[in-house]
Amino acid sequence: MLKREADVSEWQRLSEEWEQSGLKQEEYCKGKGINRRAFAQGRTELIMRGLARRCYRHQKPEMNREAMRFVPVHLPTENTPSERVSPSCEVNYIEITLPHGIVMRIPT
Repeated sequence: MLKREADVSEWQRLSEEWEQSGLKQEEYCKGKGINRRAFAQGRTELIMRGLARRCYRHQKPEMNREAMRFVPVHLPTENTPSERVSPSCEVNYIEITLPHGIVMRIPT
């Protein structure tokens, strides 16, 4: 627990310096001679107090909301002869190709 104001300002300085360094916490602490667990605890307390922000090195990419929306699917009706599938090429599933190459096959 950070009890003194000097501790808080020192942890803030170290935290900001680490964020700007681009290093992993372990690498940064080793170079500074700081115990990594103590550093992580100090940062957690700063974050809880609103004095530091969470820092994610491997952020998830933003989702494409347009690609995630539902789209209408039109299936041929049995009454339209031009769209009927001939018995020789009959398929026992519906295939849906999703973004990023994902293919779903749903049994019919």
